[in-house]
Amino acid sequence: MKRRLPPALVIGAVALFRFSLMGRGAMAHLDETNYYKAVLALGELRHGHLGTAILHMSSNSARPGLAVVQLIPAALQGIPFAFGVSPSNPWSLLIPVTFNVIESLVALYMFWRISVLVFDGDETAATIATGINGLLLNSNAYVRHLMAMEPALALGLTALWLALSREKTQRLAFAIGALALVTITVYPGYYLLAGLVCLALAGSAGVDWMGRAKIGATAAAGAAVVLISTELFCRIGGVSYVERMIWLGRRIDLGSFDEGWTFLPEYMLRVESFIGGVLLAGTAIYLLAFVAELSTKRRARTIDWLVVPAIAAWIFQAVNAYYFRKIVFYGRLIHPWMPFMVWATIDIVRRVPWPAVRRAAYVTAAAASIGSWIAWAPSYLRLDYPPDVLYRLGINTALVPAAQRRCDMEPWDVFRSPAPGNPRTGAPYTTRTDWMLVNFCVGAIDQTRPDFQADPPNLRLIYRGRHFITFRGYEFENFTPKQRADLEQFPPDLRVYAPE
Repeated sequence: MKRRLPPALVIGAVALFRFSLMGRGAMAHLDETNYYKAVLALGELRHGHLGTAILHMSSNSARPGLAVVQLIPAALQGIPFAFGVSPSNPWSLLIPVTFNVIESLVALYMFWRISVLVFDGDETAATIATGINGLLLNSNAYVRHLMAMEPALALGLTALWLALSREKTQRLAFAIGALALVTITVYPGYYLLAGLVCLALAGSAGVDWMGRAKIGATAAAGAAVVLISTELFCRIGGVSYVERMIWLGRRIDLGSFDEGWTFLPEYMLRVESFIGGVLLAGTAIYLLAFVAELSTKRRARTIDWLVVPAIAAWIFQAVNAYYFRKIVFYGRLIHPWMPFMVWATIDIVRRVPWPAVRRAAYVTAAAASIGSWIAWAPSYLRLDYPPDVLYRLGINTALVPAAQRRCDMEPWDVFRSPAPGNPRTGAPYTTRTDWMLVNFCVGAIDQTRPDFQADPPNLRLIYRGRHFITFRGYEFENFTPKQRADLEQFPPDLRVYAPE
C-alpha cells in the first residue's frame, strides 16, 4: 500500500494539541511533587553536597532515574530563579512541562518508527496507528503533569525500536538491557515493559534458540550492571534502591484489587469510548488469529513478539492484583500497553484480504479515534485545577483560616497557593483573609459531611469551576468503583466566596 498520509502531519497535529494543554494542571497530583527532589538535588550540588543531592534523588519513590532526567529542566529553571521566581511558580513550571510534552512526542515518534517495522514498511498503516495512539485520552492524560510516565515510555519505546531495527549483536543486547533497566529507574511501574523489550530483542534475533538465549543473557547482564550501579549510587545518599522498590510495591493499594480483570476493559469502554471498544475488539481478534496461525505455521512474526507478551503482561498484572492483592491497577499503569493494543488492531485490519473492506475498516478505526477525541478534548482543555485557580484569583491560602476552607472529600491532599510571581510584592496575591474556599482538595467523596450551603449568608459567589477529579480519566486513578460512582453522583465543584 502506498503512503498517502504524511506521518509528519499527524505527529505535528498531535504536537499542537499537546502543547495547547500546557499552563493548566501542573502540581495537581501529589506524585508531581517528586519533581522538587531534582530541584533540591541541584541546589545541593551547587554547594558541593554530593551525598545530600543523591539522597534527594534516591528518595523520590524509587525513581532515581527520573530525578536525573529532571535535573535538566530544573537547571533551566535557574534562569527565572535568578530573578527571584521560585521553581514552584506556575510560569516557571512551564519549563519542565515543556520537557514532558517533548518526551511524550519522542514516545509517539518511536511508536511510528516501530509501527513501520512491524507492519513490514506499510507507512499508511503505521501513520493511521500513530494518529490513533496519539489521540487516545490515556496518551494525553499525563502530558500536562510532571510525573514519570512520559519519560519512562519514551525510553522504553526507544529501547524497543533499537531492539527491532538493529543487527542483533552482543554489544546491542547489553545496551538495550541497560536501557530497559534505566526505564525502571525512571518509573518502576513499567518493569514489565522493560522485560518485554528484552524478550522482543531475543525473539527477533532469529530462529536459533541458543542464539536467542545468548542475546537474552547479554541483555540481562546489561540490566544487572545498571541495577548494581543504581544501588551503589543510592547507597552514597544512604538509601537502598532495592529496599525502596520493595517498599513501594507494598504501598500501591489505593483503589480496588477486585478490579484486576475488569479494570482495563472498563477503562477502555468508559474512558476511551468508541475507540476503546474498537481496540478491545481488535486485540481480541488478533489473539484468536495468533492462536489459529501458531497451530498451523508454528512460527511467530515480529509483531507477535510484541503484542502477545504485552497481553501476557496484562494477565500477569490482573492475576497479581485479583488473587495476590498486590499492585492495584491505575490508568497510569496501563499507559504502556496502549501502543500494543493499537498495533494489534491495525495489524488485523491490514491483513484483511479484500481492499474495500480493508479501507472501510481503516476509516472506521480513524473515525472512532477522532470521534472519541472530540468527545473528551474540549472539556479536558477547560478543566479547573485548584492551584491554578488560587493563582489566577490571587488567593493566598496561607492567610485564609482553616475554618474558611471547606472540603467535601476525604482529602489525601489539600492544595496550597503556588509561589508568587513577584517575590518582592507577592503578586499576584492579595492580603485578603476573608475568602471562603470550597473543595480546594482532592480525595474520595465524604458522604458523612452535611451539604455545604449553596449561598451562604453575606457571601457572594465569585468563582465556580469543574473540579479536575470529576474528569473520567482522573476517576480511574486511585479510586474504587464505588468512589468513582460517588464522584459521578455527587460531583464536587470548585467554589470561591467573598463577603458582599
